[in-house]
Amino acid sequence: MIHFFMPNTSLFYTLQLPILWLLLHSQMGAVLIACWYRPPNYGETASINSFSAECASHSFSAVGTLVIGDVNIHHSHWLRHSRFVSPAGRVLHNWCCMRGFSERVGVPTRDANLLDLVLTDLKDNVST
Repeated sequence: MIHFFMPNTSLFYTLQLPILWLLLHSQMGAVLIACWYRPPNYGETASINSFSAECASHSFSAVGTLVIGDVNIHHSHWLRHSRFVSPAGRVLHNWCCMRGFSERVGVPTRDANLLDLVLTDLKDNVST
């Protein structure tokens, strides 16, 4: 892990996953921001399990978390603009449900699919 410090911001980058972690110190407290790219790979869920572990290790001092990225998952019951339910979609949806995260984009981002997500547990502080 590489760790940088800038005034009011901490930056973490891990070499295991293509995720950039930022800890932004705001008036409401520290907000953890993850910028994540998950390549399309049907059936692969280890990256989501790794994401979950990394998120837990970084979020202990944050008042909330914002995850943005191209995560290439499908879950037609959760993400209205998905064609089917992929294994990764099921794992990420379960993770979001267990931690109180919601998806905030709600419209297709690539053709007719919603693949680029904004996930957050900051209920009233994030709009798209």
